[in-house]
Amino acid sequence: MGLNLLNAEQILAAQLPFTDVPVPEWGGSVRVRSMSGADREAFYQALPKSVDGTTPIGTFQATLVAFTAVDADGNLLFTAEQVELLRQRQASALERVAMVVMQMNGLGGAAVEDEVKNSNAGQSSASGTGSPPSSE
Repeated sequence: MGLNLLNAEQILAAQLPFTDVPVPEWGGSVRVRSMSGADREAFYQALPKSVDGTTPIGTFQATLVAFTAVDADGNLLFTAEQVELLRQRQASALERVAMVVMQMNGLGGAAVEDEVKNSNAGQSSASGTGSPPSSE
C-alpha cells in the first residue's frame, strides 16, 4: 500500500468536512463544519472575556456553534449578533453540539480549559464583537 502524497493543488481544493449532530431538543439535527485556520483565529478573537480574562462556558459554546453551524449549502446559520440568543437555548443541546465541534477541530485540553476556567453558567456576558467568518 503506497503513500498518497498530496500536492498543493489537492490540499487547497480540499473541502472542509462536516457532520450532522442530532439535537432532539431542537427537533432535528444541526450540521457543523470544521474550521479553517483563519476561522479558528477569528473564533478566538471573537470570544468576549470577563474581568478575570475567562469566557463563560455558555458563551464559549454558543460562539463555537455560531462559527460552525451551517445549512445544507455550507452557509453559516448565525451571525455574531445572534450568539446571545443561541446562548439562551437548552444547555444540554448546546453542549452536545459544541463537544462535536471541539472534537472535529482538535479543540480541547489546556487551551479550552484556560478559556472557561473559573466561569459559571449563570454569569452574564455581552455577545461577541467579532463576526462569524463568511462561507466560501
